[in-house]
Amino acid sequence: MESEEVTIRLAEHDYGVDAVFNFINTGETETMAVVFPRLGWTGSDRKIGKFKRFYAWVDGQTATFEEQSGFLFTATSIVSRLFGNPPKEDGLWLVCRIPFPAGKRRTINVVYRAGYGHPGGDAHVRYLVGTGSSWKDNIGKAVLTIDGTQVGGTRNFRAILSKSLTPKLTTENAVTFEFDNWKPEPHQKLDILIKREEPEKRLELHGKPEPDASK
Repeated sequence: MESEEVTIRLAEHDYGVDAVFNFINTGETETMAVVFPRLGWTGSDRKIGKFKRFYAWVDGQTATFEEQSGFLFTATSIVSRLFGNPPKEDGLWLVCRIPFPAGKRRTINVVYRAGYGHPGGDAHVRYLVGTGSSWKDNIGKAVLTIDGTQVGGTRNFRAILSKSLTPKLTTENAVTFEFDNWKPEPHQKLDILIKREEPEKRLELHGKPEPDASK
């Protein structure tokens, strides 16, 4: 993979992901299964649920990803380990078989929305970066951006990729992790914890209700 750019936008009730992956095939022409874990949270029970929306394009053309279960035992085990419970539903994976011509570049763009988990009361996002370790070589450049504009900016969320990595503050609303020649660990994940606003702060941020003129 030449590069990947992932932007996670946090909203009040859910979050959106916009990911762009740029590939070059340095070998022979082949068709490969491109797989995304279907990891929308459904609530405090930590159960894995369907995305609210999921769209994908290959070189600007709409691509169809189909739900499959039991795809790649190792990958399924990784998801179970990362989420702390074995998958209980079929269709855990979204799979598309894409031809990669020899010596050619391909761009895959994925956009989806999913609900938060709520362990301990805070909203929680978990994005798996370890699936990128399955590609042949290191990722040339990776940029992971978390945009918290709609949840009050960086003061209201924490992004944790590993204990030794600190994100770069790009604005008062967003942070970024950047890597060159990167090979993520197979089980590596990005966790984002969003603080819930107190009722008084919510009024301060969003405006107090209009007084009732009839009283």
